[in-house]
Amino acid sequence: MIHHESSLSLSSLARDLAVIFLYKCEARRIYFFSPTHFSQISAAHLGADLSSSHRRKVRSLARHHVRQVYQHFAELIRILDRQSQNWSFARLQAVDKAILLLAARELMYEKTPKAVVISEAITLARTYSTSQSSSFIHGILGAIAADHEDDGRDAQDGLSNL
Repeated sequence: MIHHESSLSLSSLARDLAVIFLYKCEARRIYFFSPTHFSQISAAHLGADLSSSHRRKVRSLARHHVRQVYQHFAELIRILDRQSQNWSFARLQAVDKAILLLAARELMYEKTPKAVVISEAITLARTYSTSQSSSFIHGILGAIAADHEDDGRDAQDGLSNL
């Protein structure tokens, strides 16, 4: 269950919910956005300690993230396959796939600072995956950020501090 913590922003909570949703979809082999499935998962995972307006904001932002992942799914898989040298994306753990899809989409299509996206992905990996996953995810996302650094965002700023 996702609980409100003073250190977590609504954006962080939305990423958390999006990863949970993408993970559950991967586990069930659902590769499209299902509003019913999303409503069930968000109701089950958003803590009651969030105000109703915060729950709506978190659900709305998570829904946006997930829909965008599925809109760009084929391209994201291709990029992640290319960056995960010596590993097929299909062989990764479901939770690592969810984190990478979410973060890669945000790196490529949002204006969120790249260091923030990568830091959030590492935090999600430390929360939901194995001890080795955070380094693996950092490496892949760092490579994607480097490939897209000419778009004017802070590709490397702060990455070495993670």
